[in-house]
Amino acid sequence: MKRNQFVQTALGKFIIATGVILAVVVIVVGFQLYNATLKFTAIAKIPPATEYNLSDPINQAAYTRLQAAYETLDGFKGGNLYELPVIDPGIARANAYKDLGDTGRAILSYQWLNKYRPGGLQGFNNLANLYVSIGDYQKAESNYLIAIQNSKGMHTEPYEGLYNLYSGYLKDKLPKIENILLTAIQQDPTQTRSSYRMMLAQYYTSVGRTGDARTQYEAILKYDPSNVNVKTLINELGGK
Repeated sequence: MKRNQFVQTALGKFIIATGVILAVVVIVVGFQLYNATLKFTAIAKIPPATEYNLSDPINQAAYTRLQAAYETLDGFKGGNLYELPVIDPGIARANAYKDLGDTGRAILSYQWLNKYRPGGLQGFNNLANLYVSIGDYQKAESNYLIAIQNSKGMHTEPYEGLYNLYSGYLKDKLPKIENILLTAIQQDPTQTRSSYRMMLAQYYTSVGRTGDARTQYEAILKYDPSNVNVKTLINELGGK
């Protein structure tokens, strides 16, 4: 009898504890979803023209692009944004905000696009560029690395952005660029994108590995034998 009471008591406590845990999970998930929805409220509708100095023709052109982007995106309401063609109007909206000097909404617009295109390139790369422009280098690095992961050697832009970030602002992380670029060279389906080898050669030169730099330059000449710039760079290495 006592044993049955013990089992029932233990079972009751377990059920209560499980219920509490599930309730906490539901609250946390619900709060996260609420925050995610609230986060993008600032870009749910186009701001009134009075927020910007549209007497400036550059701003006027940017606001016109912003209007066009919203018209397209508004047409997607109620649809599955993970499947609809949101990339072009999403990029256009973010770029327009950036050109208007509305950095906060530009960041939100890129983040919105990246939410629905987590395997994309432009949204992460452009967001990284924007973070560099406002001095938030850690967030820039994170977004460049995502863009690189998604690119898999197909597009040079995020590699160039990350190389410039490391060489200009995060110098202690510059050695990381070697493996990133070597991987890009292996992944490059054309095996002819010289940008990766050029950056790698520049890195090698900057750390005194001129022999490795020469190897990269010579590899470029194999498929671009008339590249005068590369020949000049090799000559500048001399007998080093």
